[in-house]
Amino acid sequence: MDPFEFVVHIPCPHCRVGVGERCVTKDGYERKIPCLYRVKLAKWPDAEQRPDAPPDSESDY
Repeated sequence: MDPFEFVVHIPCPHCRVGVGERCVTKDGYERKIPCLYRVKLAKWPDAEQRPDAPPDSESDY
């Protein structure tokens, strides 16, 4: 899984790259993982929306 898959639609406020671009270091190298500043802006799916979410313990009884 590509870590940029969830943040590709957000421009990075830290390294100033645009939408669809990978984060870069100060030296200009592409990062393997996105900046934490960009990850914080991403809207992550709720646990109920994820297909691999564990079932509720209350509904099992």
